[in-house]
Amino acid sequence: MTAVHARTRLLKALAVFSTGLLAGAFGYGAANLVPAFNSVPIGMRLDFHAELMKTNGITMQATMAVSALSALALAASVHGRARLLAGAAGLLTVSSFLITRFGNVPINGRIKQWAATAPPPDHAEFLRRWELFNDARTVTAALAFGLLVVLALAASRRRRPAARRAYRQAHTVLPGWPGGRSRTPQSRATASTTTSPRPPSAEGSAGADASGGRCSPRASLTSTHTRRPSYRRTTSKFRPGTCPCTTALAASSPITSSTSSASVQPYGIPQAAI
Repeated sequence: MTAVHARTRLLKALAVFSTGLLAGAFGYGAANLVPAFNSVPIGMRLDFHAELMKTNGITMQATMAVSALSALALAASVHGRARLLAGAAGLLTVSSFLITRFGNVPINGRIKQWAATAPPPDHAEFLRRWELFNDARTVTAALAFGLLVVLALAASRRRRPAARRAYRQAHTVLPGWPGGRSRTPQSRATASTTTSPRPPSAEGSAGADASGGRCSPRASLTSTHTRRPSYRRTTSKFRPGTCPCTTALAASSPITSSTSSASVQPYGIPQAAI
């Protein structure tokens, strides 16, 4: 793996992780915190909201910054469709940051003042606007996370066929191995050097150790391999005119009785029959 590929994978993991945290935090707030805010008295809501924003402002803005920067850096390091997906995810994360900075943060300042004094008569309108901004940034963060997930899945699908082809090329079945076992060229060369044929007495003496006569690992390994079958052409052991089959056929043929033994051709076939 090259340094460029390692950096791209690191940026992709960081972008997916940070954007997932951002979308999950916004989604949890929209699904659970906002209904809880609306079900309690206004004074309790203002106090809780003001305390929550003291720590929430630091963690959420840091998460948004990491998510946006990692997604944009990933877009700069990839090409094609992956660049479009990563760039769109980065822009959506920046949109979440802008919505928070110019929509929710000013209302949070007002809520902090209301918690110290008293809410104005039109406080419900400001709270409704805060919820709309919160829903908008939740949607943009969720879309950014979805685009990064699609990018990661597409990259894994592209790597899978290449990995299969590399595995098949490295584990091709070579002819001549007993049982059709898969051998690589390196393992075939190694096995050919370790499985040289030796006499049975030599194998037994080489495989026995001094403790109990057990075979050594090398001897047991070589004994499991069989020699390659030799397909040498076999020749006939019979001389011309002495084959039993052709001699019997020649004796039973009516032409043989009328011909002399001098007219018999090689392998016992009469010349008249030819």
